[in-house]
Amino acid sequence: MYTKVIPLITFCLLSCHLPAQLLEEHRVLYLKFDGNTLDDSSDNRHDVINHDASFGVGFLNEGLRLDGNGQYLEIRHSSDLEVPDQVTMSVMYRHEEQADTDFYSLVEQSADEFGGHSRYGTWIFQNNRIMMCIEPDVCPGGSGLCQRCTTSDTTLTPGNWYHIVTSYDGTAQRIYIDGQLDNSQMYNVPTGLSVRPYPLTIGTDIYQDTPVFLKGTLDEILVYDVALTDLEVLLLYESLLPVSTEDKAEPVTRMYPNPTGDLVTVEAQFPIRSVYVSDVRGQRILEVKSRDLSEISVEHLSSGIYFITIQGDRHSVTDRLVIW
Repeated sequence: MYTKVIPLITFCLLSCHLPAQLLEEHRVLYLKFDGNTLDDSSDNRHDVINHDASFGVGFLNEGLRLDGNGQYLEIRHSSDLEVPDQVTMSVMYRHEEQADTDFYSLVEQSADEFGGHSRYGTWIFQNNRIMMCIEPDVCPGGSGLCQRCTTSDTTLTPGNWYHIVTSYDGTAQRIYIDGQLDNSQMYNVPTGLSVRPYPLTIGTDIYQDTPVFLKGTLDEILVYDVALTDLEVLLLYESLLPVSTEDKAEPVTRMYPNPTGDLVTVEAQFPIRSVYVSDVRGQRILEVKSRDLSEISVEHLSSGIYFITIQGDRHSVTDRLVIW
């Protein structure tokens, strides 16, 4: 197997608390909804205007509940929202069925100027897929108005939570679902994003004469003024996942290297009976039983976030495993 070069940053994944501070200086907006509040946890501390939205059970603690009947959030225009070069939007979203004929806004910065073109935005679109669009600052062929859009390959299933990340880095748009790249589109002519004094809305495209409103639950909404890398998206997703341990007072266990691409070594201060690996939805995909177990081959598993469980006769410890 070829040797994978892992950036140094990955080796502090479980000990440096990197995801909690991930590119903090580049966060334009961060809405957690914890404690049933609309506080912006970014340094910008934007005022968030609530248009009849309510709170509900989120992915982490509380979330924003929208029933498709006129509820949305609005953040008035400020220069912080004018990301001129790159953008990333991230949201946890519990999907509910939408009609096939409209755009249902997760996050967008737009207004009624030019018929409602968005500078940047993420929507649920036809067949319950994800669409991301940006308005370039320079249009191909000298046109004064254009948009670049791409749509996910994945169709969302009602009732499921998804971590949706969309980004634009000047030459490519990317859509990630649950930490993995779902679709991308490259452009031959690189451009930045247009700069216009638009508000940012969550849950609707208010520029339309008859606006449509999103139905579903949102949590952990983030906007960055840079395009996150594949690894940074994976780390962000990993930071949102719960860790389950049956006994937090377990003796010390070690699993290394983490991340890995081929072998993972396991050690514990109790006799190991078996080790198994599960995906993020809890499905067990690999199990090794041995009293002499020390290494497990994971080279056949796809890149992503997993849970690895070390079991003894009386102990069981679970932690995250990143395969890169």
